[in-house]
Amino acid sequence: MKFFLFKTLRRQAITLMEIMIVIALFSLVSGVLAINANRLIREERFQKESALIQDKIKLAIDLTLLFDVESEIQFVEKEDAIALAMIIENEGSQYRFLRGKEPISLKAIHFIEFDDFRKENERGKLSLKFLSNGSYLPKGILRLSTSRSDKDLGAITHYIHLPGYPAPLKTYKNDELNRTLTDEGESLDQKLTRYLVDEISSLNFKSSQELTEQTE
Repeated sequence: MKFFLFKTLRRQAITLMEIMIVIALFSLVSGVLAINANRLIREERFQKESALIQDKIKLAIDLTLLFDVESEIQFVEKEDAIALAMIIENEGSQYRFLRGKEPISLKAIHFIEFDDFRKENERGKLSLKFLSNGSYLPKGILRLSTSRSDKDLGAITHYIHLPGYPAPLKTYKNDELNRTLTDEGESLDQKLTRYLVDEISSLNFKSSQELTEQTE
């Protein structure tokens, strides 16, 4: 009788241990899934805000080139977000309805930096100006990131290349520009020239491949 009772208690203890192991594994898997889900949500929000900024820049370029409308895109640091505003300069413009738009709060993008020659922007405020007929277009690299440091491995970072002349915008992710942006002593013109050379090289490579396929 005592032996039977001991076996019963021992079996209950093993069952309880198994339940605890299952609960621990379930908690571990849930934690990993939660981290990945948060990462995906953060990336999706970052992508949307980055696309919104690109749309604003494209709109500003189109307005100044096609309709001679001067505009300015401003980024202002707030306590809990970055305020994005588009300002239409021309008083009599048919696009003056854009002037009354409230600033958009960027929650996923925590840091914005523009690498250019002039360094005219105030601390905590960044302005991109687009003057009439394309007489002045921003030239440089606009960095959008979830971290102030460009060495943060967990940060999500996008770079928008503004060439300073009418051309399609180019967007790069952090791993695509690490080689160029970390080169010390290289001027912005050299960086932009390298981008152009890389693009031409890739086009020439594609053309040579197509020519080879046609000859075969």
